[in-house]
Amino acid sequence: MYHHLRGELVEKNPSRAVIEAGGVGYTVRITSETYAKLPMVGEACFVFLYLAVREDAMELFGFTSREERKLFLDLVKVKGVGPQHGLAILSSAPANEIFRAITAGDVKGLTRAKGVGTKLAQRIVLELKGELALEEEAGQAGASGPAADAEEALISLGYSRKEAVAAVRAALKEGEADTELLIRRALSKVK
Repeated sequence: MYHHLRGELVEKNPSRAVIEAGGVGYTVRITSETYAKLPMVGEACFVFLYLAVREDAMELFGFTSREERKLFLDLVKVKGVGPQHGLAILSSAPANEIFRAITAGDVKGLTRAKGVGTKLAQRIVLELKGELALEEEAGQAGASGPAADAEEALISLGYSRKEAVAAVRAALKEGEADTELLIRRALSKVK
């Protein structure tokens, strides 16, 4: 899995950006929030990535913040929500508003996204409301540095936020460590 991309912004529009790194131009699908935060064409830029692999295509999705990418990853774990829906949802409002809509159970707010009907919005709220509330609680508890990176790594491997937070907390009880060691310790703790 790709984590991030740093390079020169060659082209941008509200739905995609082209970033050149190492002589290769990467087309990256983006949200409207990411578009607004990208620098001017010709300047250096940095985006966090998600690679979606299908039978007929591979697409990169880019985000200017870890939080937006985490929310995207949470969304695409919901049955019936693919990367296109996730992008549409995150393009309909800033990530913090989408986060609040889910945790508040605001189904109507989620249906503003293109292609998201009431049933899908209800499923998103049902599946993510509790998990995102735990994430918010963990964020307020101050997970940062190697611990936050280790949690994100476990989530990207398919573990739920709850499992990742619990495993990293258990790994931290064995003492401070760098991100790589924390991930190894946490993986041994996950059930």
